[in-house]
Amino acid sequence: MRIGELAERTGLSRDTLRFYEKQGLLQPRRRPGGYRDYGEAELARVALIKQAKAAGLTLREIKALVALVNEGAAPCAHVRELIAAKRAQVEAQIRSLKELKARLDALQAWAEAHPEAPCPGEPCVYLPAPEG
Repeated sequence: MRIGELAERTGLSRDTLRFYEKQGLLQPRRRPGGYRDYGEAELARVALIKQAKAAGLTLREIKALVALVNEGAAPCAHVRELIAAKRAQVEAQIRSLKELKARLDALQAWAEAHPEAPCPGEPCVYLPAPEG
């Protein structure tokens, strides 16, 4: 199939598919005249890429995953490690965001309790000096 059909079947743009090819994630055959010829293998590869992206994997992580698949290795153990690492990373981000939300809640409560606080310019009375 040509790139337009693959784009339609996957919901990705032609530019995205070309980008994936440049990154080594897709390896279409070439027809006479230079047209790309995508098969079912590329369709399955795009599905894998989309699933990996939906799981939060980075392009670098997806490249490593695709390299394992290209070598004929079963990537499941590697994917389990990636998922565990990504989950830990997300948990750390959630903790950090909760701390930020608590600071913002306190700042907002103080600002609402002191709507007429004199503002000397810099620094703003509603923004406390950094800790540390």
